[in-house]
Amino acid sequence: MDLAEKMIHEGSLENSSISEFKKLFGKSNETKYDGSLVTFIYYWGSVCHNNSIQKNSDKCYAKFVFDKGRLIDRGYPCE
Repeated sequence: MDLAEKMIHEGSLENSSISEFKKLFGKSNETKYDGSLVTFIYYWGSVCHNNSIQKNSDKCYAKFVFDKGRLIDRGYPCE
């Protein structure tokens, strides 16, 4: 999460467009759509098997939320 925050700060990505964000962060592991909201999920430190996250395993991820194409929120939960 520190690296992600550093990338956002140094890349001037606060309130950035999706395309500007993707240039630095690349393709997300998951993308979720809900009306005008788009959420990109990037996993790290998670247990995988055959390139899939294990459903009942602990997982940590970075979540970036865009509204109308602009970065509006982010979080770094672990479950």
